[in-house]
Amino acid sequence: MTEKTLEQAIEIKRVIDKLRNVKEELEETRNLCFGNTNEVRSRTFYVEISEKGCCKKSTIISSQAAKNALEYEILDVDEKLKKNLNALSELY
Repeated sequence: MTEKTLEQAIEIKRVIDKLRNVKEELEETRNLCFGNTNEVRSRTFYVEISEKGCCKKSTIISSQAAKNALEYEILDVDEKLKKNLNALSELY
């Protein structure tokens, strides 16, 4: 493995680690959309639109809408993970 290839592998590994952390956080958040009906109903789910660090708009959404949005994000992260894992395996 050349030095350049090693640098590429290290960078891809960093991206993979970051994506895994993002996925774990998304899954933990999604899990709050499940559970005892009374517990879930007592939770408030928000969508917030921010620009340059300032909240422009926020609104309350249902647990089902939050779950759907989080699952979509998890699928997106899974695709990026797969792409980076394939790129890493091609380096070896």
